[in-house]
Amino acid sequence: MKRGNFARLIASAALCAPLALTAPSAVAQSNSSRLAPAQTISPSELTKVELDFYQTLSGQAAEDFIVTRSYVRLAQQEIDHKLPPLKFPARKPDGFSVKYLLPDDPSVINRALGDYLAAKMKLDLSK
Repeated sequence: MKRGNFARLIASAALCAPLALTAPSAVAQSNSSRLAPAQTISPSELTKVELDFYQTLSGQAAEDFIVTRSYVRLAQQEIDHKLPPLKFPARKPDGFSVKYLLPDDPSVINRALGDYLAAKMKLDLSK
């Protein structure tokens, strides 16, 4: 595959990944996706702004907030090269909610998903 074609393929995948991953098929919806305990942050790891908001929540909403913030932290770790791209969970975890995202979070998640797809495609092409 020519270098230019591969670059276009990666760019297309990076642009389409968020759409594909936010609207999974019926088969994909039946599989649950949970973060491992080691991937989940605790309330003590929240920033002051996050903690102030978290303290207004209870029950399932509080759990969903932690899941969402944990997923964003994993995406940031991947971007910062502290997490290998293939270790980033490509499927958003159960409980993830866009209502708990800060303004820059979608870009962070999309970039991490793009890195994941590029690494997966590179691995698949090497086989």
